[in-house]
Amino acid sequence: MVHHRRATWSLLRSLRLDSPLPWVCGGDFNEILVQSELDSRTRRPDRQLADFRAALLHCGLSDLGFSGSKFTWTNRRAFPATVRARLDRFCASTTWKADYPTASVCYLQTLYSDHLPVLLSLRGQSPTYHRRRPLRYEAWWDRFQEIGAFISKAWGGISDSVPHLSWGRAVRDCLSSLSGWSWQRFGRIPLQIKRLERDILLLRRAPITEASKLQEASLRAVLEALIHSEDTKWKQRGKAAWLDKGDRNTKYFHARASARRKKNYIEWLSDGEGNRVDSRVGIQRLICSYFRELFQSTAPSGVDLEDVILDGTWVVNEEMHATLCRPFTPAEVSSALFSMSPLKSPGPDGLPPIFFQKFWPIVGTKVFSRASGLAINLHKSRVVFSRATPEVVAEDITAILGVDRCARHELYLGVPAAVGRSRHRCFAYIMDRVWKRIQGWKVRFLSQAGREILIKAVLTAIPTFVMSCFRLPRRFVVKLESLVSSFWWDGGGRRGLRWKSWRSLCEAKAAGGMSFRCFEAFNSALLAKQAWRLITRPDSLVAQLFRARYYPHGDFFVAALGDRPSYCWRSFFGVRALIVEGSRRFVGSGAHIDIWHDRWIPRPTSFMIQTPRPHDGGLQFVCELLRPGYREWDLGVIQDTFNVDDAAAILSIPLGRCVEPDSWVWHYSPNGIFSVRSAYRLAWKPPAQGFIKINFDGAVRSGPPMVGAGVIARDSSGGCLDWRSAVQCHMDNPLVAEALAARLAIEMAVTNGWTSVVVEGDCATVIHHLATLTVPFSLDRPIIRDALALARSIPTIEFVFARRSCNRVAHAIASASFLGPRSLPDSVLDLIQKDLANE
Repeated sequence: MVHHRRATWSLLRSLRLDSPLPWVCGGDFNEILVQSELDSRTRRPDRQLADFRAALLHCGLSDLGFSGSKFTWTNRRAFPATVRARLDRFCASTTWKADYPTASVCYLQTLYSDHLPVLLSLRGQSPTYHRRRPLRYEAWWDRFQEIGAFISKAWGGISDSVPHLSWGRAVRDCLSSLSGWSWQRFGRIPLQIKRLERDILLLRRAPITEASKLQEASLRAVLEALIHSEDTKWKQRGKAAWLDKGDRNTKYFHARASARRKKNYIEWLSDGEGNRVDSRVGIQRLICSYFRELFQSTAPSGVDLEDVILDGTWVVNEEMHATLCRPFTPAEVSSALFSMSPLKSPGPDGLPPIFFQKFWPIVGTKVFSRASGLAINLHKSRVVFSRATPEVVAEDITAILGVDRCARHELYLGVPAAVGRSRHRCFAYIMDRVWKRIQGWKVRFLSQAGREILIKAVLTAIPTFVMSCFRLPRRFVVKLESLVSSFWWDGGGRRGLRWKSWRSLCEAKAAGGMSFRCFEAFNSALLAKQAWRLITRPDSLVAQLFRARYYPHGDFFVAALGDRPSYCWRSFFGVRALIVEGSRRFVGSGAHIDIWHDRWIPRPTSFMIQTPRPHDGGLQFVCELLRPGYREWDLGVIQDTFNVDDAAAILSIPLGRCVEPDSWVWHYSPNGIFSVRSAYRLAWKPPAQGFIKINFDGAVRSGPPMVGAGVIARDSSGGCLDWRSAVQCHMDNPLVAEALAARLAIEMAVTNGWTSVVVEGDCATVIHHLATLTVPFSLDRPIIRDALALARSIPTIEFVFARRSCNRVAHAIASASFLGPRSLPDSVLDLIQKDLANE
């Protein structure tokens, strides 16, 4: 029962208050931590999981992990009513884990209970063999000048005639000399630190003299150097490359290194027949056998290779072949080397990238002195067919390929292979990964600055690949932001006061925020990058696929959502308004740019001609504005056709002598190339200083037929300036309602005398007509024409699409418009106040 669980969590909290001693808690918690710990047709309520997580966080407990079966409980019902879950576990405090670093949890097997027995071993699985720690270069050594002499001496012995033979000897001699020097000079650094701290305390207790001051300053300098060396040592072992600057986090690095060592230790492996192999020799043989099979070669003959090559299309020419086969140059090696993270794991020689980066002038000169036939492993391959594939065809393909058939792939390269109706459940694994990353006991050693870097460099990067392909559901994004926000305020293990909302934290630091990423805006920017590739790379395979399916007779900007679209296409389609807002045509030949309907003027925000089109049609394409036979603008034609502002904007566009095709450019990047950074800024921004943003929405009521409109205007700080509502009887068309609301928004701007306006709505069709100055042949045609005529009287006006979740106040006003003009219920007024408070 839910209330029993809450009583258990309260008991845990009270136990934590009873004693500060290290403690461990284990048994049947009757709850899971992440959705992946449940195998069922239904999901566990997220609220229940959040309560369990909050209780463990408050108590300073974290899961000890396990070995054995993935699930510890089953309801023992017949399929498909079978439910399995990991309900039994051991959780321990940070100090307890430090006292018992080798503790391990194992699930045993039983036939007589629905729960598996849980064994906690304090000594863990001790290694059955020991080996001498290999020599490794320590990053903290490079703080001392004398190590250069050791390296120069060792590298001077490398022979130019047989460098591959003397290289290993030089590395061994160098590391051996450095290790001996380090031990003789510093010994064990932690002991040296304690000794220096003791000596400094003794000096402070003695009478103060000039000599004692100088001696204390000297000791403190040595102490600071040793503390920094210890911090660097554990940072190198902890492999926390994302944490580069900030406070010392020696405890965090130490805990991370210990956890990595425990995690990376191989206790045993299972062979192909399921037998356990735990001896040193057996594990070595099994690993060698696995990779030998994985990279096995079919040893293709020359005839087989010629058949494949001759049947293929030649893509690599002779010049490209010569470039690919030429030896690496010193500049290329140096560039690759210095692009590496300095503290990445070393190779077999024990030298990490920081060694070569630091001593490149010494060692750099010494660094340069048949077909693969890989076979596909059919035993590990699976094929998936869509539901529309005939069974006979599926069986024939399976027989030809010689692989097994499965119903579906859950994940492919970390991305859902198919998105079903339950999108929240499909992306739940992202939430689990983020929570696992922040719930570990290691992160509790991080300072506030360390948590900031972890959020920016790690947590926001976890869903990046998925957000490049799919639009995450709004409800899911809110929970994800709440999880990260809780880590920011409660990362130390205690519940902190939420001084600001997550939206405020996403503001720039100069504006009082923390410059965290808004997940929704970042999702839009990443999807826009993929959509931009469909536009600028029409010959790519994926662009041809989408074009054949969704816009065979047009382009991305005129494509419809289509019948039964894939979720991937639905996601790309949803960011089209963002692409429209930031893109424009680059004038090449001008033969394919429509003067009146395309965005080609380098003038934000519409990028379109504001001059009304002549009634006689007249000019159509940009190439008609050029002097015949010349690559220059026809000044007379332009001045006679366009107003002063449009003429000046056209004449400011430079033309080259060489004719190139018309293309697309991203206006908000200096080089015209799309960037996620600029798209994110475009997706995540309040109205610019001096701009007024007006949100509009429509509503429909049946019996008697009636449509309503609601609009609200805000300044750049989010303050409400004005709001209006209107109704129209005898109508029930949603598109007409949206068009009426848009016209009402523009009328508000005109009557208030606003000159810089952003009009925002959640109807993509109406926004598209207004942004592209297109009058449709539909019921809303006369209203759109009126709106466009009104918009011409506003010097700077922009039309932007917004999701329903960002348009809730205008929607509420439209829904309440049927109550009468200028009359709003208290619930709508409360919603306006909450929206202004960013709640």
